[in-house]
Amino acid sequence: MRRVTPWKLIAAIAKKSFPNWETGQDICPVSPAPTESTRFWKLTCSCRFRLSPDNDVTRPMLLAICRVPVHAGLPGAGCGRLSSNWGFISHRDIEGKLPGQRFRTSTGTEFLLKRPTLEEYVTMMKRGPTISYPKDTAAMLLMMDVNPGDTVLEAGSGSGGLSLFLSRAVGAAGRVYSFDVRADHHAIAKKNFQRWRDAWEHRSREPWPENVTFINKDIASALPDIKPVAFDSVALDMLNPQVALPTILPNLKQGAVCAVYLANITQVIDLLEGIRSCQLSMVCEKIVEVSWKDWLVAPSVRKDGSVSQRLKPENNVESFQEGVTPDEHQESDRDDEESSSEVKPFGQVPYIARPLPWQAGHTAFLVQLRKFRPAQTQTEPEEPS
Repeated sequence: MRRVTPWKLIAAIAKKSFPNWETGQDICPVSPAPTESTRFWKLTCSCRFRLSPDNDVTRPMLLAICRVPVHAGLPGAGCGRLSSNWGFISHRDIEGKLPGQRFRTSTGTEFLLKRPTLEEYVTMMKRGPTISYPKDTAAMLLMMDVNPGDTVLEAGSGSGGLSLFLSRAVGAAGRVYSFDVRADHHAIAKKNFQRWRDAWEHRSREPWPENVTFINKDIASALPDIKPVAFDSVALDMLNPQVALPTILPNLKQGAVCAVYLANITQVIDLLEGIRSCQLSMVCEKIVEVSWKDWLVAPSVRKDGSVSQRLKPENNVESFQEGVTPDEHQESDRDDEESSSEVKPFGQVPYIARPLPWQAGHTAFLVQLRKFRPAQTQTEPEEPS
C-alpha cells in the first residue's frame, strides 16, 4: 500500500472540494470587483502541530494548507465547507475572522487561520516548470547581494517564484527584467506575480511595487532589449546558461555577480568549460548545494494521547554491594526527596527530538560567478630606427 503524507492527502481533499483552489479563482459563482468588504484568507492547520486538550501548542500536529476565498455579504458565500479526515469547517465560521485566530472542526481538531507568506505562496502556486525553491532563492539573493534600488536581470522566468523574491529585494526604486523563451512559462509567471500583488493589497497599506518587466524572448537574442541597461546582478535559471553569458556579460557591471541555478553537476561542468573555452572575463567564486532539514521537537506522548512524565529514579540496590552503608543511603534518599520537592518551571516532561520522516532532497547547485576586468599587458616601446 502506497504511503500518503498528510499534506498530499489534504491537498487532494482540497482539490476535490474546491477545483479552482490553485488558480486563485473564486469559489463563489459571483466575483465582484475588489472592495473593502472582500477578504481573501488562507485556511491553515497550525504548522505540523495538533493542539492537546489543554491547548499545548508543542504537541505534534498535521500540516494542511488550502486556499479559501471568503466574500463577506455575498449570497451563498457561507454555504460551503472544507471536509477532511479531521472533520469539516464551514466557510461561515471563518467569514470576517482576523488572522491568528483558532477554531475547531466538527471533530474537535483545532485549526489556525493565517495569511500566506511569500514562501508558502511560491511553493503552492500554480506552476509550469519546477520552481526555484525558497531555500535556494535565499542563497542566490545572498550571492548576488541584491539591495533596494538595484537593476537585476533574470533569465528563465519559469513560474515566477524567483521574480517575486527579486521584486521584494529591489523594492519600489529597483527594476527586474525577466526573460523566458517559452510563451506558456511567460504567461504563468505574469499571472502568479499579479495574483500575489492583488492579494498583497488586502494585507498591507503599501502596494506591492510593479517593478518586474516580463519579456517573452530568448535571452541569447535579446541584445537590443538589454543594451541600454547596466545590471547590478544577474540570475540565470536556464538549461544552457553558458550560451547566454556572452550576450549578458557586456551589460553586467564591473565586479558584479551572476548567480546560476543548475539542476545537476554535469551542467556545472558545461558552464565552467563554456567560460574557459570562450575566454570570458568571469571567475567562479563558489559552487554550493543548499541543504534543508526539518526537525520535530515536541513532548513525548503516550498512546492514549496524554503527555509523558519523568519518573522518579528508584533506589539502586547495587549501592549496598559497592560498600555504601544504609545510613549513607538514607541520607542520599533524603537529599533526593528535598531536591525533588522543589518546584521547577520546566524539565518535568521528556521531549523527543528527531528529523521529520519526510525531507526535501536535492534541488539545485548554485554557482557564483563574478565579472572581472582583464589585466592589460603593457607593450614595450619600439626602438627608433
